[in-house]
Amino acid sequence: MCADELPIIPVGVRDAPFALDLWARDCPPTQFVREFTVNGIEAIEEYREQVDATYVGEIAWTIDPNFEQLGVNKLACIDTGIGMTSTEMPEYLNDLASSGKQQRLDLNYGIGAKVSAAVANAWGVIYASWRGAHGHMVELGRDGGGTWGMRQHRLKSGDVTAVLPLSDELKPPNLQGLDHGTIVTFLGDSETQDTTLPPRGERGDRWIAKTLNQRFYALPEWVTIKVREIKVHGEQRAVRFRTVRGQRYFLDQHTQASGCVHITGANVHWWILTDDHEERAKDSNIWASTGHRACLFQNELFEIATSARGGYEKLKEFGIRFGYERVVIYVEPHGDGTRVTQDTVRTQVKVDGEALPWEQYAEEFESTMPTELRVFQEEIAAGASHRDQSATVRQRLADVADLYNIPRYRPEPTGAIHAHEPNSGGEAGQKTRLPRSGQHRPDVRGGTGGNVYALFEDERGEPAVQVDARALPEIKVDWVSAKDGTRAPPHLEDRAAAYDRRHNTLEINADFRGYTDVLDRWTKRYKGVAGANSVIEVIAASWWQQALEETILGVLALRGSEHWSERTVAEALSEVSLTAAAMARYHLDAALKRELAIRLGTLRAA
Repeated sequence: MCADELPIIPVGVRDAPFALDLWARDCPPTQFVREFTVNGIEAIEEYREQVDATYVGEIAWTIDPNFEQLGVNKLACIDTGIGMTSTEMPEYLNDLASSGKQQRLDLNYGIGAKVSAAVANAWGVIYASWRGAHGHMVELGRDGGGTWGMRQHRLKSGDVTAVLPLSDELKPPNLQGLDHGTIVTFLGDSETQDTTLPPRGERGDRWIAKTLNQRFYALPEWVTIKVREIKVHGEQRAVRFRTVRGQRYFLDQHTQASGCVHITGANVHWWILTDDHEERAKDSNIWASTGHRACLFQNELFEIATSARGGYEKLKEFGIRFGYERVVIYVEPHGDGTRVTQDTVRTQVKVDGEALPWEQYAEEFESTMPTELRVFQEEIAAGASHRDQSATVRQRLADVADLYNIPRYRPEPTGAIHAHEPNSGGEAGQKTRLPRSGQHRPDVRGGTGGNVYALFEDERGEPAVQVDARALPEIKVDWVSAKDGTRAPPHLEDRAAAYDRRHNTLEINADFRGYTDVLDRWTKRYKGVAGANSVIEVIAASWWQQALEETILGVLALRGSEHWSERTVAEALSEVSLTAAAMARYHLDAALKRELAIRLGTLRAA
């Protein structure tokens, strides 16, 4: 600051309660578990820095013992960290952005804990902390007018204070014998609410252990995190504590291959889980035990997509089309000239303030996929019991190719359109040079075995021009089934098919009841005819696949109209839309009757 420059008046928050409610909208219901665990880790770390560098601390998620004596279950988080003084407590509680530590964009900001806990606990959040020989308590709450802040208490002397002194008798067992530590108790929305029960969207009595294991990749060696559980043996109930390990601990125990791929701006860590599904399933309620995808940043996991949250679809974007229930991918952004940070309430990772470029990560990883992952998928695909019927389908459709006028694009340096690389139905192209100025990903060239024309526009793709390509585009088809291990529920459950626009790939579910009903109808009619079942399956599969391919080609031909935007096209090619299109019965049945009569004889003869 220049000598004659007047000091700046710092920006304040005029309506902090409103800001708190606004931030809380971005917090998932379990976010507070992460926040108070991190606060405990930092408190233990501070004790190690200031008092004893060899100290090993503990964090316990349990029931507040004082409330439990009253017959009420109130969730509590106890840490054996450095604790807070009577002066620090009101500063931490009533300053929205205060964390008691240095404020930096890459550290805990001091907002998440208050935001995530306060909104879910209108009745109050109690902080009791001991530092040295003294203990104190403050309570964060909300009044009838909706204002958040510290509750005040009237002492017997008539004085009013927000910070109450505490005796050592009120210490929980975890802090007995220590002169430091903190217990935070969550009161919920009413005096009698059981706050140990899972919040919205969670199930089971191990939701805290699951939340922490799936949020933390690895934990410091100098802290133990435990979660209280009730063990039931017949009529006996015993309290036990489960140790939280973090995802890496479990991955290390159930991995047959792993590695890391370096791509632009990130490292992609990958694992192939062992084929011991039943063993992994035993602990599926405390860690992500099947295939999933997430962002790894500062030893925490963000945007984790498990099988129940579309994780298999996310893995397919990375080129994992078979065995995805056993593949784990963590993308770890490292900057590479960009600024990588967490958002304000620490639910997402940002690159230069923007959402992660997942599509870029997926494309580049697929183009440099490790041999182990490719071989793993090929082995599963080789065991598929259903075969692609594309040759038969293309032969039939050749006679009506002129009915499809599908817009396609040819690479052209001066083209005004940007399109996907032209590898429809073939292998991904290879990285050949560094990104151009302003690009986040490298240029990709090549692609073999597919058409020379791109099907879709892509603002990040190559310059191109629209062309009149008369031949029908090749659609790569994969038949999948849970019976042969090529499909893992809940992926495509009760759906006919899925279409991947980026790879121009159609995935057909051989287990779909609409398809199996057709097979059952005709196998019953030709019961007793030698070899009939295999013939019926081949012919039915070819006509079923043709109906789905025709639907895709027909929708692609509609593009270019003002009434068929990219969004509308995507809706028409969704799993639900393809399923609806496949449910036509009359013409399919007539085609099967005609062709089976030629191959197997008429039904009367059979």
